[in-house]
Amino acid sequence: MKTLISILIVLLGAACCYGSEFRDTVGTYYQEPQALIISENSDEVSVEIIDNEGFHRGFSYPAGGNKLVKSSRGYNRFRADCCGDWDVTTNGLYFGFICTPGSASSLSPDMGKSLEIGWLNILGIERRLGMGWRMSLGVGIDWRNYRSTQGLVYGSENGHVEVSDNPMEGYRFSRIKIFSVQFPLLWTKTFKRRNGLKPGLGFGAIFNCNAHGSVKTSWKDEGGKNRSVSSDNIGQRKFTIDLYGQLRLGDVGVYVRYSPYKILTRTQLLDYRPLSVGVSLFY
Repeated sequence: MKTLISILIVLLGAACCYGSEFRDTVGTYYQEPQALIISENSDEVSVEIIDNEGFHRGFSYPAGGNKLVKSSRGYNRFRADCCGDWDVTTNGLYFGFICTPGSASSLSPDMGKSLEIGWLNILGIERRLGMGWRMSLGVGIDWRNYRSTQGLVYGSENGHVEVSDNPMEGYRFSRIKIFSVQFPLLWTKTFKRRNGLKPGLGFGAIFNCNAHGSVKTSWKDEGGKNRSVSSDNIGQRKFTIDLYGQLRLGDVGVYVRYSPYKILTRTQLLDYRPLSVGVSLFY
């Protein structure tokens, strides 16, 4: 930044002092890995920035006067160049709703109250493939909360989940929670900037290590106090693979994620193969 400011000051001085003598255009180029093009003639000084995906951003102003100009390209602050075509990145906060399309409707959790929240890439690496394409592999975290307020009661019995539709008096809710460490392998495409924002898409597979699972049921007793019972021995499938797709505009996107694997392997009644839809940020 200091180098850029120094160059602009020198060029402005040249435009002011020698504008009447020199009419030729002078260009200075930088490739680290972006290109910075500074052009000067007797009428104006212009600066153009070109990133390694071909997007342009520039500004110009008349020569002959002292003037301070500020401009921002808006580079992704969550990505750092590593070496060559490889970058280190952190991105992909998301929030969504879960449903279980493979299960019986009478045994399904409430979609509007069953939530997913996570961080797609706490730390990841990306390779630039050209033409706006990137391939990435990272590590992140994910929580899924399958919640019922319509009378389902989840419990744990001998290391697997039991379910009943006969709730106790004062029933409030019952839920299954799964925490996963995830490893997304994704391909993304970024298109040319439109109306100041970059549209893009992404797809791939997410490999999950389902490290922890639990069930909890809550109710009110006769005195109106909240009571609950829980267990973290539910026998969830330890490893699953999800299919992932995303559309985005700038730093905001929508995603769809589906697991063809049954998450509760020891329970015959609950055929939960989660499908989630939500909003992602900062990808």
